[in-house]
Parts: sequence; C-alpha cells; structure tokens
Amino acid sequence: MTRRRAMTSAVWERRFQPVTGPDGSDLWQRYADVAERDPHTVWSIVEGDTGTLYVVPGFHVVNHLGYAVTERPWTEADERDNLHAVW
Repeated sequence: MTRRRAMTSAVWERRFQPVTGPDGSDLWQRYADVAERDPHTVWSIVEGDTGTLYVVPGFHVVNHLGYAVTERPWTEADERDNLHAVW
C-alpha cells in the first residue's frame, strides 16, 4: 500500500526552506535554471485534477507548471511516501 503524506505550504516552507529564483519569486520557470542543482533540492509544481497546485519532490512532466528549489533536500523516504504540499 502506498502512503501519502500531505503538509501545508507553511510547514513545507519551514521544513525545506525555498530558495528565491532568478526572477525574485519562489517559482523557477526554466529547466535550465534547475538542471545543475542537487536533484534532491528540486521540486515540481504540478496542477491536480481539480486545479489545486501541489509541490512534489523531483522532476515531473505531467501537469507541470514550474519548479521550486530548497535549501534542505527531500529524502528517498519523502519520495516513497508521496510527500506533497498544497502550493
């Protein structure tokens, strides 16, 4: 059975500490800006079926809107447990 761990954006921000992007926001638009970073500090911003935005660990393609980069890396357990936050 797959676990799912959800958290609020405020908890996610405190735990992982997002880095400001090149344009001054937390949303990184271009793959080129995140490609050379530690992959465990890159998160994808994706849109769910109901239009809700989620931040999920790693690089995703489906419903992808951009990236977030954090000071603190996500772990393999976070990915395995489907950790996500409402953006």
